[in-house]
Amino acid sequence: MANFPTLSRKSDYDQEEAIEDDAVIRSKMEAGYMVSRPRYTRSRKNFGTVKYDNLTDTDKDTLMYFEKSTLSNGALSFDWQNPAEAYSGRKWAASTVYTLGAIVRPITANGRSYKCTVAGTSGGSQPSWPVTKNGTVADNSVTWTENTYTVFLDAPIKFSDKSFGYWKADLKIIEV
Repeated sequence: MANFPTLSRKSDYDQEEAIEDDAVIRSKMEAGYMVSRPRYTRSRKNFGTVKYDNLTDTDKDTLMYFEKSTLSNGALSFDWQNPAEAYSGRKWAASTVYTLGAIVRPITANGRSYKCTVAGTSGGSQPSWPVTKNGTVADNSVTWTENTYTVFLDAPIKFSDKSFGYWKADLKIIEV
């Protein structure tokens, strides 16, 4: 599985929650009643548009190569860290009750977020956070799992004209 490339700048990703796709297909029948069936085996998150402003020529070339070569023109999935969770999300706190599914980041951001997979109360000091995909760490009675998403591009990367010496790029990302 390919990893999203490291760029010289962080994204300007808005802080809105990812939108869950509608997991049901509904069809209206001639008799006026509705028939429904599952669209997927689980709901997917639509992360919307992730914007990168002020990209250098090298960053633009890196993204273009990633899309065209590594992802076969966007057809393949890749591993991605949600920047809103990894840099701006809720920071871990000591002696705090966490529910299943809660997402935190380390006090000093490391570019990753962690999901609570066993609910409980955190310890008195921050754990050593794993930096491998799906790595886990025990934190008193809480278990945290590294939170990398497997995603794909919902549309080709859109680059805007170079202005003031920098490029802008919009990526539409959706969970597999």
